[in-house]
Amino acid sequence: LQNYAACPYRFALHAIHRLQPREEPSGIEQLDPLTRGELFHRVQFVLLGELRSQKLLPLSPQTIAAALGVADEVLDRTASQFAEQLAPAIERVWKNDIEDLRTDLRAWMQDVVIHSTGWMPAHFELSFGLDINDARDSASTATEAVLDGGYRVRGSIDLIERNAQSGAIRVTDHKTGQVPSPLPRYVGGGAVLQPVLYAAAAEKLLDARVTSGRLYHCTRKGKFQDITIPFDQTARLRLEQILETVDDAVTHGFLPAAPGRDQCSRCDYRIVCGPYEEIRVNKKPKEPLSALAALR
Repeated sequence: LQNYAACPYRFALHAIHRLQPREEPSGIEQLDPLTRGELFHRVQFVLLGELRSQKLLPLSPQTIAAALGVADEVLDRTASQFAEQLAPAIERVWKNDIEDLRTDLRAWMQDVVIHSTGWMPAHFELSFGLDINDARDSASTATEAVLDGGYRVRGSIDLIERNAQSGAIRVTDHKTGQVPSPLPRYVGGGAVLQPVLYAAAAEKLLDARVTSGRLYHCTRKGKFQDITIPFDQTARLRLEQILETVDDAVTHGFLPAAPGRDQCSRCDYRIVCGPYEEIRVNKKPKEPLSALAALR
């Protein structure tokens, strides 16, 4: 859905036609950002499950020492599984990457102790509308979440927590990359939807009011920055506007190449429509794209 704000044509090629860059086999010399993020998320999921079973949640000054030991074991085990699948070409480089990830993992846990006091993890990788497997929360469902307006949503929420004092519920999407600039206030012009979209889905799945969604940049690269979006009336209206805009565009089949600023330079589909669409779209009539402009 976030691709629509970047460029409706990119959204069509990715979400409707399911076109993907061709995969070419190559030896893994070091962890690329996507693989690193996947490994980090897998470790987080397994780790949180084991910490819960050992009654080490929520993380606190009293439990952190034991929890760090569990984290080392989980990382070593999970990294070994990934190494079997990826067959890294240079073992020393792979080990250095894993140790770098270990530093991030331990720093994330320390940051949680300091800044998430009172929040109890309730669900991790809670999926809806996706296949159920061992890498999902036990409360996951193959049924989609149906939002107000009848919008059917599929996805997986990294973390759902409940505040021990207030009972408030918040959803978290863990990020291992850089912090977006500028910081989103609600939906980032349609480019940052996880906090509000997953908050809306969680309300339906849990039949409980969610007070906020957040992007938690849980590595040194993201400087452990927490971007919390209150799921208030304004956020709900922003989400409704986006869903209505995308729905109307799909209904009428109007998904033109209309990239946002600098989007062509980092688009997988540049070879399909060329590098000059941003210049060309500025010469087109503005009225047909007014809804997209308002969304952005």
